[in-house]
Amino acid sequence: MQVCNKLPIVFIQECLQLVSVILIKSICFITLLAIVQLVQIIHFIKNTSNIQQYNNSNFKIRNSNINIQLYAIL
Repeated sequence: MQVCNKLPIVFIQECLQLVSVILIKSICFITLLAIVQLVQIIHFIKNTSNIQQYNNSNFKIRNSNINIQLYAIL
C-alpha cells in the first residue's frame, strides 16, 4: 500500500525534473540563438558604416574632381 502511494509522487518528481532539464536546455539554446543574432546585427552595422564611409570618400573624390575641372575651365 505504501509503495502504491509513493509511486505517483516519484513519477511526478521525475517528470518535474525532466521538464526542468528541458526548460534549462531550451533557455540555453534560445540564449545562444540570441547571441548569434546579436553578433550578426553588429556585423551588419559595421558593414553598413563601412559602406557609408566608402560612399563619403567617393563623394569627396567626386567633389574634388568637379572642383579641379571648374578650375581648369576658369
